[in-house]
Amino acid sequence: MKHSPKKIQILLFLLSFILALTSVYAGIGSRIYMLKRENRQSSQFINYKNSLGSVGFEIQQVGLNEFISLNKSGEMILIVPGDIASLLSREASEMIAFEVRNGCRLITEEYTGLSAILGIEQTDEHDTVEYIRDKNHPDIQINYKYALDLSIVECPKGEILCRDNNENPVAFTGSFGKGKFIYLNAPLDNPKEFGYGRFPFLHETVTAFFDVKPFVKRNKLVAYLDLGYHETDEPVELMKRIKSYGISELHISGWYDIDKYGEQYKALADNAHLNGILVYLWLELPMVTSEFWNAHPEWRERTALNKDAHLDWRKLMSLESPKCFNEVAKYLKKLVHDFEWDGIDIAEFYFESLEGPKMPASFTPMSSFVRNDYKRKYDYDPIEIFNKSSKYYIGKNDKAVQEFLDYRVELCTNLNRKLLKFFRDENLDKAYDIYLTQIANPFDEKLNKNIGVDADEFVKLQKEFGFTMQAEDPYPLWVLGPDRYAKIGSEYRRMLGSEPVLTVDINIVSEGRDNPYPTSVQTGLEFTQLLSCASLNADRVCVYAVNTVHPSDYKFAPYSLAVMCKVNRLSETEFTSESPVTFVLESEKHVSAVRINGKKWACFTGQSVIVPKGSNKIEIIHDSTDDKPEFRITDISCDIQSCDYSGRNITLAYYERRGVYVTLNKKPLRALLNGKETELPVYDNLNTGEYIISCPKGRNTIEFVTEL
Repeated sequence: MKHSPKKIQILLFLLSFILALTSVYAGIGSRIYMLKRENRQSSQFINYKNSLGSVGFEIQQVGLNEFISLNKSGEMILIVPGDIASLLSREASEMIAFEVRNGCRLITEEYTGLSAILGIEQTDEHDTVEYIRDKNHPDIQINYKYALDLSIVECPKGEILCRDNNENPVAFTGSFGKGKFIYLNAPLDNPKEFGYGRFPFLHETVTAFFDVKPFVKRNKLVAYLDLGYHETDEPVELMKRIKSYGISELHISGWYDIDKYGEQYKALADNAHLNGILVYLWLELPMVTSEFWNAHPEWRERTALNKDAHLDWRKLMSLESPKCFNEVAKYLKKLVHDFEWDGIDIAEFYFESLEGPKMPASFTPMSSFVRNDYKRKYDYDPIEIFNKSSKYYIGKNDKAVQEFLDYRVELCTNLNRKLLKFFRDENLDKAYDIYLTQIANPFDEKLNKNIGVDADEFVKLQKEFGFTMQAEDPYPLWVLGPDRYAKIGSEYRRMLGSEPVLTVDINIVSEGRDNPYPTSVQTGLEFTQLLSCASLNADRVCVYAVNTVHPSDYKFAPYSLAVMCKVNRLSETEFTSESPVTFVLESEKHVSAVRINGKKWACFTGQSVIVPKGSNKIEIIHDSTDDKPEFRITDISCDIQSCDYSGRNITLAYYERRGVYVTLNKKPLRALLNGKETELPVYDNLNTGEYIISCPKGRNTIEFVTEL
């Protein structure tokens, strides 16, 4: 039905009156709506849902009449994708423009009647877009999987957000009355893709330009740190920066000789603990150190070409040799004893190469020990498999090849068991939390055999030793996009069961990143989707590495890790939550006191509340001193089961498989662990004035008592 100009004027007047009564725009907890037409969903809905949803924004589909009638009390963003905008009548476009003029924020695509009202002008020229650059990231080229033929547009009153390979604008930001808009000259992505292929930094523009932000986060990122990339960094400032990234657990490279780098190891571990960050020793066996390699040429691993196995950056030692293993064990014992580690990460302890016997230059192990041991068992030297004149040659004898591959698998399993047993039994200072990181692909038996890994046998090792299984992101699955973590998670859960902790390691690297990937390394919305999908399918998410993640991505990482936390905002100060994990609820205004489920709550800072897992009702009290607790928990490295506050003390209950760091705003006078007074290590952070308490793993109740 068409409306007369007079009717439109009357309708706009009524809308203006309603907006005057109800519009109060706030920047936190914003609502995002996507327009649909009758029962037709935009082909871009899933792309926007996945992309903006990966940083904590929820998107709800609405019809035009439903959107117009919504209560505008709160920051409101409307997305009108091109395939919906092209179907709108002039009157409908005017109604949306009216909402923008009165303060609504709008994201719209492609040249349509709606974008024309906003001031977008279409020219008669066309352009072939192969890549673009965002003005906020001019050093990053965003490659399009498929070139697009686009009409060139202009926005005289807008600011150019992105330009293409011919310097023509493909995205704008602009103002319209009291409102603002973001215009994309193409759909967010191909409907069959993931939503980050064309405008991977859209979330940054939405939060900055619209002055909105998600408000639920988890500062629980795990990260690898290679000391070699941080030798010139001052440890105090480095750990402060890492803490600001939302990293709560750091795995530090252990292949630098302690005689040369011992002071740096100590400084990094000490300053990490001062910031409440767990520190793990990251091993890349059979690489030990360059010094060990130089000192023991007799124990160097050998390849199938009978060369020293110096492969990529790793200098591999033949740990299958008992003499070599025993000497390495002595070094590892000193490395563990001399520094304050919270755990150990046995990473990638498998054999080369990913291509198996087809690449003899990197195929291991072929040490003298392996060759002699194999010859005793099979009556021939396995090096013959790579000799073209031999009857055992790879091209002639499949049985011989398979027998040696099976031998390698058994050897790899036994070496991992031997190392796990060493860390468990060798009279170390404490029962260290252990990670075992493997690149095994549960869907690619050939790859697993090439590297000597039997996934089922490693599951048996987990049941025997109780370590944390960390699945390193297998590159053959990268083409599946973020969805691969659902496959990886479900398969490992099937193998491990629900009880063991599962971690996913995401490699932020340029290797293997040719077309169809939009950027040279995972960044922007691709990065946030990887984190959010991994967090939904694993207990912890780890990234390699601190220095390879783009600094701007750390700002959004904590929100990506909290996508499983569901929070409903009832009012400016009241919320309900349903979450399987502890999370942080941010507040625009200063937090003076908090009540959770009607009880005083002592886990908060001036701008945020630490909310326990489960179902909760949260009430934030601003600018009041009546209920303000003087003794508070300001950070914690684990999930909270319960926390009671009674004025003089805080009683905290948790269950955690590793050590726990609790940050308090005051130093406790004493601590009672499960009812018994216990001396717990305390780290005094002079920079923040806070106190970090090292608490034991397990199911514990700790009462912190202080003088007020």
